Amino acid sequence: AWDSELPRVLGVQPEQLPPLGELRDSVQGLVPEFASRWPALRDVPWFPAIGDGAAANVGSGCASEENWALTIGTSSAIRVVVSPDEVVPSTGLWLYLLDARRGLLGGALSEGGNLLAWLEATIKLPPLIAADPLIAALSPDGHGLTILPFITGERSPGWHTGAAMDIIGLNAHTTPADILRASLEAIAYQLNMVYDELLQSTAQREIAPTLIGSGGALLNSPTLQSILANTLDTPLYPSLEREASARGVALLALEGLDIVSDVAQVPVKLEAPVLPEERLHTIYQLGAERQKKLYQVLLENTWQ
Repeated sequence: AWDSELPRVLGVQPEQLPPLGELRDSVQGLVPEFASRWPALRDVPWFPAIGDGAAANVGSGCASEENWALTIGTSSAIRVVVSPDEVVPSTGLWLYLLDARRGLLGGALSEGGNLLAWLEATIKLPPLIAADPLIAALSPDGHGLTILPFITGERSPGWHTGAAMDIIGLNAHTTPADILRASLEAIAYQLNMVYDELLQSTAQREIAPTLIGSGGALLNSPTLQSILANTLDTPLYPSLEREASARGVALLALEGLDIVSDVAQVPVKLEAPVLPEERLHTIYQLGAERQKKLYQVLLENTWQ
């Protein structure tokens, strides 16, 4: 059934909303006009639409509680498939249904590739894939900068839409590469808070999750992969599936057709893990603490 609060907020009656169905419920056949236009699709089954985030989870091999998806495309997120009746999300996370038996628990940032594109246009850096050697040559958190990356407001975990991007510590020696590296580290610090909340919300787990990375920004930057692994202090397995969302949609359709019994059992191709180092994790912890202090100051004095 639809959540009773949703129709009230939308100003509609429950009977005005479409009936709820299962993800595997398909319809078949086209009206004559479209059947003549696309004869190859005349008898093809059509499944309900699915969100890009959920599809990316399945396509990157994260369709069970063992594998968690860390995606950095235009925005960023960490998601895990869970049994929805067994999890109560914290205030920094969200939980929505993949289907009747699977939920998607996670948190998302507004920032990712969009912030990098803004920096590229504003400070005239080359694209991340070309700039990666420049930032790899810089020392971790060695730029003297503290950044809040909220170029379009904050989503998880604080949900402050009025939050803005702030850069503290600029001086005459600051370079564009410094700003780019500090921005990547800032995104990682925010994702680490999401990761910590996910760990707390799934604390009954007996084994540590496997973190699988996907998304253009992440896969195009070995330096970003290293920053993430060391900030989160966990191995990161970059996915070799470059079109995770499209793959996920295809797998769910195959499951709906009973060609695949369980998408979680379909193997996924991964690169060798990027392993964390204790020394680097300690450095990034200090950077994350500076970011938290700056966040608190601005929250109390500027954003409210």
